[in-house]
Amino acid sequence: MKQLPVWNLTALYPKIDSPEFSRDLERLEAHREEILTLEKSPPRLPQEEAPWLERFITLFNKFTDLFEELYAF
Repeated sequence: MKQLPVWNLTALYPKIDSPEFSRDLERLEAHREEILTLEKSPPRLPQEEAPWLERFITLFNKFTDLFEELYAF
């Protein structure tokens, strides 16, 4: 019987206790906190809506991208 291939995830992180993995966990938490802060302070004026929404979407995309990378590992 052939040996099954082993996935090499070192392209994501060297190992689970690596500084890179820890750094990205901290970044994920920082993005989450910033999203929660934005949610608590929605725009009050119409001219504030577009910049607020742009910031929210940018943060949310960073959060989900990083989450998916960490989860894949």
